[in-house]
Amino acid sequence: LGRGSFGTVDLVRDPADGEQYARKSEPLDARVPQLELEWKVYRKLLGVPGIPIAYAMWKQDGYMRMAIQALGPSLAKCLLQITQWDVMNWIFPKALLAIEAVHNHELLHRDIKPENLLTGVTGLASRELYLVDFGLCKRYRMDATDHIPFCEGKPLTGTVRYASIWTHEGKQQSRRDDLEAIGYVCVYLIRRTLPWADPAGSTKSEQRAETHRIKKATPLEELCHGLPPAFLHYFRAVRQLRFDEAPDYALLRGYLSLR
Repeated sequence: LGRGSFGTVDLVRDPADGEQYARKSEPLDARVPQLELEWKVYRKLLGVPGIPIAYAMWKQDGYMRMAIQALGPSLAKCLLQITQWDVMNWIFPKALLAIEAVHNHELLHRDIKPENLLTGVTGLASRELYLVDFGLCKRYRMDATDHIPFCEGKPLTGTVRYASIWTHEGKQQSRRDDLEAIGYVCVYLIRRTLPWADPAGSTKSEQRAETHRIKKATPLEELCHGLPPAFLHYFRAVRQLRFDEAPDYALLRGYLSLR
C-alpha cells in the first residue's frame, strides 16, 4: 500500500476471521524509530472520529509491526478526481474536525499532507476522511494549562511543501502550524499545484530556502485568488494566531460556508 523512509505498509488478512488490516512495518534497527510512538498515539486517540483504529503491535522477522484499520486511497492518489465541491463540502471540514480532536488530546500532528489524509475503503465515494501517520507527532502541552514554551532555531519537521512559514523560520510548532498546513493542502487539492511547488535549487537545502522565500513573498490575496472567499478568511485567521493561542475551530469551519 505504501513505502517510505519508515518502512512499508501492506494489506494483510487475519486467517482466523478473514478480516483485512493495514500492516505497517519498521525495521528494528531503524535509525530513528517512530512506530512505537505512533502506536501510543493511536491508542490515546482510540475512538476519535477521523483517526483509524490501531489493533495490535508486535515484533516479527526483524521488524516492528502494527496492524491498523484498512482504509482507502490517500487524497494524493485521488488528486485528479477531487473537485472543489469535495474540498469545500467534506474534505476541508473533516480535516479540521480531525485535527481539532488531535489538538484536544494535547497533540500536534506536524506532517499534514495529501499522502497522510486517507479516504474510506470505497475511496472518494465514501466521503470519509482519516488522518494517519503520527510518527512526527508531539505534545504541545503536558497538562490542561502548561503549554510548551516558545523557542527558535528548530529544524524543519514535516513536509516542506505544506509547512507553515513559522516552521520554515525555525520556530517551535504549535496548533497554528497544523492549521496552516491544512489550508495549503486544500489549496493544492483544488489547484493541483502551489506557487512554490517546483522551487529552483540544485540541493534540498536550496530548494527548501526557495520554497520559504516564495511562500513568504506570496500575498494571501494572490494565493487565494479565484478560490472561494473561505480561503482568504481562513488563512488570515490562522496567520494571526499567537504561538500558544487556542484556535476557534468552529469559526474556521464556519468560513467554509462562504462561497
